[in-house]
Amino acid sequence: MDGLVEWAAEEFGASQLKDQRRSVRLVQMAASAAEHPRGLVTQVFADPAEREGAFRFLENPSIDDAAVAAPMFAATARRCAHVSELVVAIDQSTVSIVDRSACKGLGRVGTVTQHSSRRGFAVMSALAVLPSGQSAGLLAQQWHSRGDERTKVSHYDNRPVEQRESDLWRLCMEAMVKVLGE
Repeated sequence: MDGLVEWAAEEFGASQLKDQRRSVRLVQMAASAAEHPRGLVTQVFADPAEREGAFRFLENPSIDDAAVAAPMFAATARRCAHVSELVVAIDQSTVSIVDRSACKGLGRVGTVTQHSSRRGFAVMSALAVLPSGQSAGLLAQQWHSRGDERTKVSHYDNRPVEQRESDLWRLCMEAMVKVLGE
């Protein structure tokens, strides 16, 4: 586990979460999640006190998700600093979450006919790939929650590009360039 704690400290130790104890908790949670990668908090954290601490952390509205992710993106950029060429794979995927009562603030995912029961987020990720083909980690990530209203066909959609889901590409690329520049 010591190697995982070192990895977690490199990835998340510089987080700015307004309270140093939160940053320590984040590093501990990341190390535990890496040691026991599972789909549920209850499966990652076997110890009841650890599990309760994880739930409190994840449900805390004072913890900014961008502040959690920023040190991870910076750690990836540091791993890429020594290479002269870098491939960044940018791709969108969907995260589906069970929300039968539609009370979690999630957007529709899937086809229009499925939208009443399928809820989640669109996620645009920028993955750094070293010349060796090895992944260096994420450089940026953007999340989007679709509305329930049906959008027009793209070439008829008069909304500004900033209001469209396709703007995730631009936002993700700008964030990636910024973190690499820093």
